[in-house]
Amino acid sequence: MRTNIESILDKAFQSNALHEKEVLYILETKDTKKLLSAADEIRKKYTGDKVYLRMI
Repeated sequence: MRTNIESILDKAFQSNALHEKEVLYILETKDTKKLLSAADEIRKKYTGDKVYLRMI
């Protein structure tokens, strides 16, 4: 079963648009592992595997 953060991130990838409540939910989430994973997917999409630095 998908979590709320996963559903919101999927919507962001598909539509490139989120409502204000969804953006706030992402910013307030403590589930940084899924958020960083999504950020890595975006990085790979635009820069490939050439960039390895990420703030932890």
